[in-house]
This record gives sequence, structure tokens and C-alpha cells, in this order.
Amino acid sequence: MSEDFLNALSGEPLNDAALWHARLRRTDAHEPIWVAFTEWLEADVSHRLAYDRVEALYGDMDEIGAMVGPGIGRIISGDSGVEPLRHNVSRRPRWIAGAGLALIAASVLVALVLPRSLPPAPELEHITTDTGETQHVVAADGSVIDVNGGASLTIALSSSERRIQLDRGEASFHVAADPRRPFVVAAGGHEIRDIGTVFDVVKADGLTLVSVEQGKVSVSGGVAQPVLLSAGERFEQRDGGDATLRSIDPAAAASWVKGYLIYEDTPLPQVVADVSRYGPRKIALLGPDSSFRHFSGILKIDSEDAMLERLGQLLSLSIDRAGDGPVTVRAVSPAK
Repeated sequence: MSEDFLNALSGEPLNDAALWHARLRRTDAHEPIWVAFTEWLEADVSHRLAYDRVEALYGDMDEIGAMVGPGIGRIISGDSGVEPLRHNVSRRPRWIAGAGLALIAASVLVALVLPRSLPPAPELEHITTDTGETQHVVAADGSVIDVNGGASLTIALSSSERRIQLDRGEASFHVAADPRRPFVVAAGGHEIRDIGTVFDVVKADGLTLVSVEQGKVSVSGGVAQPVLLSAGERFEQRDGGDATLRSIDPAAAASWVKGYLIYEDTPLPQVVADVSRYGPRKIALLGPDSSFRHFSGILKIDSEDAMLERLGQLLSLSIDRAGDGPVTVRAVSPAK
């Protein structure tokens, strides 16, 4: 088999399926070609699906014969010496032989039809971080994404849209301008649509937070109508609950990227959830008063133990690290 043909394969299933489709119609497509094609076809389920989609563009033998007549092989191929593929039927895999005349459609038709019928699939990038780990990602469009610990997200870039699926955790987005391709983050049943900005999204424990540092974003899903956020505003909503808006220091939106956390009258459960991203052990918040405590101040991002120790001193918290289970945190009344 020609080395040039193998080198032309790009690894993109639809592109390679079109190349195989054109190659198999030639008169020299004998056993080595069919063996290599079969190996390619069986290497990945996406190859079979891509080849089926290419074949579907040409229809079955009767439809093609009715449209262009019996001379299609010679009409398309000119003087290249291509003969009808029936001479090679016995050498094809059985499922291919059943496609009949569809296999002799020319590569020039692939070039003309395929781009219109089959837009390129989005480029996908999956990112996960362990607890205490962060990642700084520069996407192919130039947008910068900082991913906090214990997060999972997928970046999908296409010619019409840039979409991030945040399944869990926290990420900060510094979006590259591209008016032709909206930048959308999906998290917790919400869609956060960028309108030229820097913003932060948290999806954790049934809570979705959207905080804007610069510019504006639109939040839809889970609300009656889209909510427009400007710099210094935060959107908060628990699954099934009402959405609330509150003012924040714009610098607090993604302060974790710079190594510290800024809080202003923030409920203790949310603060503890943030701290839990920086250590291996889960944190259990106990006691009837714990959910009513609020915290205002700055926490330097350090080890989980060090952050809890500082938080405990500031809010009169009892912290129990005994055993292998969760670290337990309980609000206690300050000594009089």
C-alpha cells in the first residue's frame, strides 16, 4: 500500500473516512488495501460511524443509478482507468458489498458535499483536578481558565460557539474577545453567557455561584428570565431554590487565583466548602449554630489544616481531626 496514502490520514475520523471512501473505488484496491481499511474500521467505533455517515451522503445503488445513470464510474473518474467496483466485490467485507454503487462516488463529491453536510466536530479538552491541585489553562481561542481543586470540566470549541461544561468545582474565566463565537459556561442547570468579562463559577453541593470581576455576564436557566450581572455582583442559587443577587468586592470574585480568599458576611458553610478544596479530608460542619455564623475577612490559601486553624481562631470554632473520617467543625460560644 502507498506510504503517501497512509501519511495523508489525519486521525480525524470524518476526514479519514472520506479518504478511505475515495481510495477504495480505485482499481488497485486489492487485498492489502481492504485489510488495512478493515483494521482502521475496527480500531475505533468512531471510524465505523464516520464511514457510515460518508456513505449515507451517496444513498444506495438504485437512488444513484436513477439520478445519474449507469456510467457514473467513468463520468466522475474521467480517463483515470477506474472500473466499476463489481470486479472487487468478492474481496470486500460483506457489509461493504451491500452498499453497491455508493462506494464508487468520487472524492471530488466528498470535497463538495461533506463540508456542507457534516460540520467539524468541536475540539474537546477534558480537565480534572485533585483536591489541593490547581491548573492554569490557555484554551485554543486564547481564553485563560484557572481551575480550582476538585473540579471537572470540558472545553468544547467549535466554529460557532465556545462552550464549557463545569460538572463540579470552581473555575475562573478570562475570556478572549471573539464576537463570532459566544463563550458559554454550563453549570448546575444554568448557562452563563459572557459579554466580555472576567468571571468565576462554582458548582458544588447543589449550589451554583457566579461572580463577576470585570465586564458583564448573563445567567439563564433556573430563573424566570436571564439575569444580567455586572462587575462586583454575585449570583447564588441552590438546586430548586430561589436565586439571589448580592454585591461583592470585584477583587473577591476570583481571588483564589492570586492565593487568597476574600469574604464579606459570607455564611460559614460556604467558607468551609471553599477550604475543603485545599485538603485531602472532607470537612463536616456540625452544631445548630454553625450554619448561622458568617465570616468577613481574608484567608491565605495554605494547607487545609492551617486554613481551618486560622478560621477557628477568628470564629471560635471547635475542630476535631481525630480518626480517619471527616474533619469535624463545630461553632462554639466564645468564652465570656
